[in-house]
Amino acid sequence: MLAGVPDDQAVASATPTSGAAPLTVTASWTYTQPGTYTPELRVTDNLGASDTDAVTVTAGNTPPMATIASPSSSLRWKVGDTVGFSGGATDAQSGTLPASALSWSLVLNHCDDAGHCHQHPVQSWPGVASGNFSAPDHEYPSYL
Repeated sequence: MLAGVPDDQAVASATPTSGAAPLTVTASWTYTQPGTYTPELRVTDNLGASDTDAVTVTAGNTPPMATIASPSSSLRWKVGDTVGFSGGATDAQSGTLPASALSWSLVLNHCDDAGHCHQHPVQSWPGVASGNFSAPDHEYPSYL
């Protein structure tokens, strides 16, 4: 039983969910042909109650690899600072991806003294390789 999942609820997963063909995923199935597959898991308890879950597996297409050139993870900022960002992505099938294929999201993360954390979506930038923003104000501790 998975934590938080009732005994009679199916929860399917696959690792990995994409990659070059032939692609072997756990629970031990090899997809020899490129394509998108949707294997299903069905569980039935001893009283006949059942549930089904599915996962999408893509063989023959690997996900892009994103890189963040700036800012560095060591950047320290204060409210109102202009923070620049830039990066890119490459894909085994398509090579270097154009800026139009990229998307950025700025999220402010805040944890209180009791360790309860939550997020504040601030802004998003679809279709760009770089940009900048004014560092937002929020009570301490917070990080972007």
